[in-house]
Amino acid sequence: MKTGPVNDRNASRPYAARAMRRSGARRESGQGLVEYAIILVMVAVVVAVILITTGGTIKNMFSNVACSMAWGQGTCAAAQQTGG
Repeated sequence: MKTGPVNDRNASRPYAARAMRRSGARRESGQGLVEYAIILVMVAVVVAVILITTGGTIKNMFSNVACSMAWGQGTCAAAQQTGG
């Protein structure tokens, strides 16, 4: 059997040290999951800010589309001016 510095080094380490070295990969995958979660939260915050700032405009646009589909193009402006 061939013995070299790698085999001697692994043989001299206790089992716990080898297990800790192997568990480093698990910690890194957990770190990646946390990074994805942080990115997802940041995207959600940006979308929420965009919707809050443009929400009124989008609501008016959909209301105008619905009104013109229901009552025709010219009646929506008249209905909005008279409050009905």
